[in-house]
Amino acid sequence: MTYTANFDAATIRGTHELSNLVGDINLFLYDAVLGFTWRLTKEGRVGESSSKSIEEYCCPTAATDKKRGSCSLKDEMKGYCCWQKPCAFPALNSDISGDGNSIAFESDFDLMANATENVKNGLAIAHYYIPTSTLTHITHASDRNDKSLFPSISYEGNVVAYTHRLSKVADKIFAAKLVMGCSRDMEASNYHATPDVEVCCKYNNINPERTTGAFVRLEFETDLSEALRHIAFSQDVDATARFCTQYVNDVKSDVACSLAIPHSMIKIVSPSKSNPCGDWMNTGIKVELILISFGSRTDLSLKKELERQHNDPDSFLWKGYLTKTLKVAIEASSLSPSTLSPTKSTLFTLSHSPSTIPSTKPPAQKATGSPSITHTAKFLAATFTFVNGVFWGVLSTAFLMLLHFLYRSLNRKYNPSFAGHAMEFELVTLSK
Repeated sequence: MTYTANFDAATIRGTHELSNLVGDINLFLYDAVLGFTWRLTKEGRVGESSSKSIEEYCCPTAATDKKRGSCSLKDEMKGYCCWQKPCAFPALNSDISGDGNSIAFESDFDLMANATENVKNGLAIAHYYIPTSTLTHITHASDRNDKSLFPSISYEGNVVAYTHRLSKVADKIFAAKLVMGCSRDMEASNYHATPDVEVCCKYNNINPERTTGAFVRLEFETDLSEALRHIAFSQDVDATARFCTQYVNDVKSDVACSLAIPHSMIKIVSPSKSNPCGDWMNTGIKVELILISFGSRTDLSLKKELERQHNDPDSFLWKGYLTKTLKVAIEASSLSPSTLSPTKSTLFTLSHSPSTIPSTKPPAQKATGSPSITHTAKFLAATFTFVNGVFWGVLSTAFLMLLHFLYRSLNRKYNPSFAGHAMEFELVTLSK
């Protein structure tokens, strides 16, 4: 389900996605099976640059008494000045395709990175492809009287009908047909060299010639217990199993899409169909799979490509529906739990055995010394710790006694009425 809201309704965001300003009406997507609410449009980061863009966008057409230099202090304190109040419409009147992969909506906001085509109150039609987080502008507004309204999208998401309204001209109905294709593999059934929207590659009746390959373990930031709180019909007995099954299927689709290979070239190892959630509740969400050779691409080359994409925040892997929430690896050389590195992956485990999956059992440790030597070392370490503690204890006591002696001496010299008990009370207080 897709809808618009002028507050941040999102319950999840990608690992590399930063929190964004929510001042206008934005587009959200709710997944009833997984319970996730994604924010699909972005206004920008909170800060000076965002405030500047609001002023550049909203002030030219604002009332004179709301512009900088004319806006009163009273209005500024209330937040009524044009540079304080967002006035754009990043998303309006959204419609989702029957296959659940595409969304069409209105916007007067340039949602692309360049942000050069914002037209105040001029509305254009945009298209969002969910599996690869791809946003495409279908129409562009030339001025504030140029409005493309009320989009309606086809089942497959490749046709968008809309109303075009221009000042003093009768409304007209238009339909835009998008070329939605995969340019990354000429063998794909939906191959197109220059598609309007880059989508996942599709293949017809491709079956693997073998069932072994490169083993990969993927770990995700998602918290299972938190996610289950937001799913629809959570009281159903199979709600949790439904969630986990769908999650695994979506991860498989994301990986296949990122590598441009058929789904059949990915075999899920864990969790199993009989236990769809595995130990996710205790250990976090993990999906283990095998990549099988496809065409001229070996399983090892697919594994390396997936690792390369994992280290590149702009890759297809990080644009996937769920793989955008993958964990970012920690540098092996760093012991700091807060140091994250997007350039080195520790989440991938590789096996190329013909019939086995890498064992989780730790290897046997070789003996490195006799028991007597080990016990002696432990005794010496304990002795050193005890002596060290005694040394610092004696040193601290001597220092406090010296302070006490100096305090009493000075007070006797300059304060004849000194009774000699104040410091003792302070010492007792400090010791507590």
